[in-house]
Amino acid sequence: MAQEDLLKEIEQLLQSGELAENTELSNIFLQAKESAALTELTWKSQLSQSLSLYLLTHQFKAPRQVLQLAQSIAKSPHQQRGKGAFLQMLAQSLTHFK
Repeated sequence: MAQEDLLKEIEQLLQSGELAENTELSNIFLQAKESAALTELTWKSQLSQSLSLYLLTHQFKAPRQVLQLAQSIAKSPHQQRGKGAFLQMLAQSLTHFK
């Protein structure tokens, strides 16, 4: 999901009535909006981690839109880390061929 699309979705969530009574979730999304100036991978990772922690501690009780958003952004940081891990494994295996 592109950064601009994600920011629009966060803005829609904040303006919806679903988060009005849930200050903890609102704070998570407000912090994510403020940290959008960081690199895309960094702030997506932070948002994904915060949402995961919230969902685990609240037995996955959250509005449907929040659950869908958490699922859609959870993949991105893991995929980026996976690319680095693959390159690291390749480099290590090539050093053993000497």
